Amino acid sequence: MVYQPQFKANAGGPYHAKPGEAVYFHGSASGGTEPYTWQWNFGDGSTSSEQNPTHVYASAGTYTVTLTVQDADGKTASSTTKAIINTPPSSPSINGPTSDKINSEVSFQIKSHDADGDKIRYHIDWGDGGSTTTTYSASNQTVTVSHIWTSKGDYTIRAIAEDERGGYSSWTYHSIKIGASEPPYQPYSPYPENNSTGVKLSVTLSWKGGDPEGEKVYYTVYFGEDKDNLTKIADNISTNYTYVAGLHEFTKYYWKVIAWDESGMSSSGPIWNFVTLDTTPPSVNIVIPAKNTLYAGNVSIKFFKTFVVGKINVVVNASDEESGVARVEFYVDGELKYNDSVAPYTWLWNEDTLYDTHTLEVVAYDRDGNTAKDSMEVTVFNPFP
Repeated sequence: MVYQPQFKANAGGPYHAKPGEAVYFHGSASGGTEPYTWQWNFGDGSTSSEQNPTHVYASAGTYTVTLTVQDADGKTASSTTKAIINTPPSSPSINGPTSDKINSEVSFQIKSHDADGDKIRYHIDWGDGGSTTTTYSASNQTVTVSHIWTSKGDYTIRAIAEDERGGYSSWTYHSIKIGASEPPYQPYSPYPENNSTGVKLSVTLSWKGGDPEGEKVYYTVYFGEDKDNLTKIADNISTNYTYVAGLHEFTKYYWKVIAWDESGMSSSGPIWNFVTLDTTPPSVNIVIPAKNTLYAGNVSIKFFKTFVVGKINVVVNASDEESGVARVEFYVDGELKYNDSVAPYTWLWNEDTLYDTHTLEVVAYDRDGNTAKDSMEVTVFNPFP
């Protein structure tokens, strides 16, 4: 008996490529009488008579490829394989917290895009020995996944997207710090107190804090004039105070403090504010009596000096565009006679005096303690007040 080997064809594969990429096929045969003739059917209506042809698929899909080989004696053998034409999904995005606490369910949102429109599922490695595989969902659909860590530590989450044709993206990574079960206390009791005014242009900001589990606490401080766009001025400090200088006068500033414990958990304080000191003095001037004017009852005429017969209602104009006028004080010969805190600022001068010359002085105070003065010499004849 003479051994006759079986005539076989081998189409190789399966083959993988993206739409528009060249696929390099390799055909072989054994057990027949050479030379061989080759006939490929690529499953998309295209054929080739080469042994090792190249073909480009225009569309994604799984194609059945058939190779038929004929030997010199007219015998034929066939072999089938698959050409999987697929664009793998993009690397998934992972959105979620970067810190949380043990024994608490933590959620993340994962999303990927598949250029071929294939459905996608995700494989997630949580970094603690646990893993999750989702069901298939549509391309670009956000999928929420959750996990519970039972030990403190720094963990690296990684996720990969797989489409329904078996194409894989590259891995995406996300770090999370799992800490104690309770965050630090929210910063409180600020200095300057919230809504303070008259704060100095250099000030030490301070607050109270701490951690319920006794962990060390670090603070990040944000500060500025724009409540919605604060600047970080201190980071990872272990003290509960920080110094700021060079502030503008009579300006409203906002600030907040974020507390971090050793486990990476955080608590944000509210946004506090204060207004700095007004350093510009108010303006003040005596309106009545006017200089070089004679006053008698309701009559006033120009005169060579300021002269008052009888009583007179002293009128003062005072203003402060920043902190505002707190009060106006009225003095005669250095003795305080009256103060007025409501505009218009007036005082009825009605004292017994016989043709005496006095120094009338007024002092205006703004709400931050700045002062301004005005004075004049007034001769008064008032024998019957």
